[in-house]
Amino acid sequence: MSSREDDDWLMVEAPPVVEPNVQSESDELEEEDEHDEDDKRSDSSAAFEPVPSQSVPQSAEPVAPVTSKQLAAGDGDSDFRGHLTPDQRREIRSKFVGDIHIFFDTDVEKMRAKGISLPQTFYRTFYENSATLSRYVTVDTHVKYRERKDLRIDDGNAFQSVGYFSIDPCMLLEAIERHLVWNQTRIPTAYISVFDEKKYAEQRASFHYKKAKRVGQRVCVAGIHTQGLVPATIRGTCSFTVIVFTKISGGESQKLKQYTQRVDIPVWIHEKAKIEYGSIITPKQLEKSGADMWMAIKELRFSNLKGAGPRASRTADVICADGHTFEWLCCGAIPESRITGVWPYVKDRLYSTDPGVPIQSCENSGQPWHFNWKNKRWEPGVLLAPPPTTATTEPSPKRRRVDDGGSREAAPCERCDNRPVLSMSMIQSIVDIEPLSCT
Repeated sequence: MSSREDDDWLMVEAPPVVEPNVQSESDELEEEDEHDEDDKRSDSSAAFEPVPSQSVPQSAEPVAPVTSKQLAAGDGDSDFRGHLTPDQRREIRSKFVGDIHIFFDTDVEKMRAKGISLPQTFYRTFYENSATLSRYVTVDTHVKYRERKDLRIDDGNAFQSVGYFSIDPCMLLEAIERHLVWNQTRIPTAYISVFDEKKYAEQRASFHYKKAKRVGQRVCVAGIHTQGLVPATIRGTCSFTVIVFTKISGGESQKLKQYTQRVDIPVWIHEKAKIEYGSIITPKQLEKSGADMWMAIKELRFSNLKGAGPRASRTADVICADGHTFEWLCCGAIPESRITGVWPYVKDRLYSTDPGVPIQSCENSGQPWHFNWKNKRWEPGVLLAPPPTTATTEPSPKRRRVDDGGSREAAPCERCDNRPVLSMSMIQSIVDIEPLSCT
């Protein structure tokens, strides 16, 4: 798994959770790429097809240059339980089998409810080219929004993922891990990343404003309240397939191992789902209730979601290593009703309140933008230039013409005198506009 890019935005390193010497492979958060032209807001289940359970005969000839050879693996096989050699790589694929249920009132949920793991407010950093759809980014600012008619945010949502969310298959480990890896635009994510403290949102905003490969011109931070969220657990049975690839002459060999295991996935769901359907509900009932669902990276790391994989390895056994302990994932969409505020970030400062003067962003941009506090978004504007102080009605000699052998001065044009002062560049501003003559 490749790590996320541009991970130097974070000033505070996230603490390890498995062993003292475990470190996250990357500190980049949310997939902020532009959408690929071929992306569609559709069910992402096609991206996570399970490996067929039947064995491939050893005598089968490979069609591609890669050699496909599946061998039996015992429980003590080091390829499945320990470190890999430089010429090996390991993949874990899974799928739900049987029924899935969501529990609200077991001892586990009661214990989590007494803790302090749920913050009062989440914070989301975004800018004009963020991949996640946003009600606070105008259609005109995002090229892909203009070109793709299917990229439209649903009514009632403040932020919406490009990938369609459903518990099966989006709650599988590889789907969650995929969200934490950048530059996979052909597999749209169904999650939205947020932070549990404002300071991390400000650090992320500074990164977008200064250091990102795609520098943000119009950066914002949104506040999201967590009222009504209660702990819950998604329980089901997963079928795991572990594949170890080893480079050989002419391709790769494969070792394959399969087994099933019950998984318990910690989540936070709006209480209206429990009130309407009871303490044990199905994914279909959750969808009908309209309740939003969230996950904490730090809770996922302690879960049994990663049922397969190495146990002797220190770093490979970390779930969601590319995430942060202060990062939360919203499943599908953030309701507009949860937004407590949207604040602009300009020049190393987050404006949490209206200062009473226009907030303008025009660095690295040919057109200035002003933040509209009422609409909670950046909107196009014009640079405010001082009015002319030396304007005169006396025309320039170049504004004279010869008429019937004589010459006369052109009368000043009232319309030209009243023409507004325009400026579309930070480098050049038109302060004085010489009146034009009208004939």
